[in-house]
Amino acid sequence: MERREFIKEMGGAAMLLATGKQVSPSPNDMIRVGVIGMGIMGFNDVTTALKVPGVEWAAACDLYTGRLQRAKEVHGQDLFTTRDYREILDRKDIDAVIIATSDNWHARIATAALEKGKSVYCEKPMVHQLKEGLPLTPWGAELRRQRMASNSKDNPDANCLPLGIHPLHTHPDPRQIVQTPKLVVIAWESNYGLRFIHTDGRKLPPLGEPQPWWYGYSAGHWEGDTLVVETNNIRGAEMGPFDGWLDVNGSPHSDQVKFTERFRRPTFGKLEIDLTIEDPKAYTKPFTVRINQQLMVGDGLIEFICNENQQFRRRVKVD
Repeated sequence: MERREFIKEMGGAAMLLATGKQVSPSPNDMIRVGVIGMGIMGFNDVTTALKVPGVEWAAACDLYTGRLQRAKEVHGQDLFTTRDYREILDRKDIDAVIIATSDNWHARIATAALEKGKSVYCEKPMVHQLKEGLPLTPWGAELRRQRMASNSKDNPDANCLPLGIHPLHTHPDPRQIVQTPKLVVIAWESNYGLRFIHTDGRKLPPLGEPQPWWYGYSAGHWEGDTLVVETNNIRGAEMGPFDGWLDVNGSPHSDQVKFTERFRRPTFGKLEIDLTIEDPKAYTKPFTVRINQQLMVGDGLIEFICNENQQFRRRVKVD
């Protein structure tokens, strides 16, 4: 059976995935890494990465020939080296890049790498100027500033309230995906999150129909071996202080937001999710992030009762 047939016909089967647990990789599951910037931090980062099962160092980039020679001495003469980081980004066999250049190159290289579909680890700072970060509108920037000024006390995760789609995708707790021909259900261990994705051919309803809710209204369809899911009618920041959070720093979304997710399994043990966020009220242009998840073998979800002995609001002196 081809992978496409397996993915689409595994109706009723369940996958348990998490962002932070490891399984023994097969050769097809190897993550090939390119390092851009082979100074002290670049060497330290790749040395640490190579301790993770399934990681392979495939390429190195630096402007200084001596550093590239040193990389070959340490890793072997077969290591691909270049002075132009774009040669690494253009390679189809590179899954992820470590960016350890001088600060002023971080934003440019990270943006180019993400546009090429690479996973990115970047040394701080990610950007040097505010304009290089998320493309926030004045409304979005002011709301994020207010949330950060209050130490993110209204973050829904800390208050035992449902998280949004992006925070749940990046949460370290596992999740289980149950697929049937007409419905995909995602159950998150975190805060008992439960989401329904309709795959019976229906289209997204207009905004306001139905009433907005925490995880919105989701409709999915297949494009080859990629499940494309569109979601709208999500509770935005206009509805209350706990609504419309994209991350723990308070990057907001409004009730106009639309999420488009592209789920793909490049190998048996890996799930890639490309999440595009469109929100004309909060952001000047759409942007896309990639989330990688791995299969957990032999584990199941456990109960997560967040409100049991909840101490956050007392400790931060909110109540």
